[in-house]
Amino acid sequence: MKTRYSMTTGGFYPLEFDYGDDLPLDVMEVPLSDYEAAMARPIASSFAFVNGQLVITPPPPTPFAVLRDSIFSEVRATRQEILGVILQIGWVADKAGDVAMVNAVLAARQGLLNITEAPAVLEAAKSESYEALHAAVKLELKSIAGSAPESLRGAFSIAEIR
Repeated sequence: MKTRYSMTTGGFYPLEFDYGDDLPLDVMEVPLSDYEAAMARPIASSFAFVNGQLVITPPPPTPFAVLRDSIFSEVRATRQEILGVILQIGWVADKAGDVAMVNAVLAARQGLLNITEAPAVLEAAKSESYEALHAAVKLELKSIAGSAPESLRGAFSIAEIR
């Protein structure tokens, strides 16, 4: 079975419909299987007919700067959630006179505020590897949580950096 396709309009024109004189001048017949393959192509992929043959082109890779900004945006959102929890713990500790816990909260807070500037994170960002940056951020979060007292570590369980 066949259908029609126009490169100028980027549209398919089924044979079972009569378009009269409204068909584009460059319309060509293509196999129905090409139509189905074009419609089932992966998201963001494009297609074209080159010399009558269907060619599906994957999307260009996402620039690392976009990936880095996405990770850092997620880090900042996660950081805010964790800070909300630990600062409440710090407030209660301050009211109770628990200086050690207040100092632990302040240390964890500072580590979280500096996470995107941590040497391992900056080094991974220079590598332009999404995987390396993601791993460095997770390791830094683990390190900050590991340095905190047990009573603060639960706050870090919400840290799900994808």
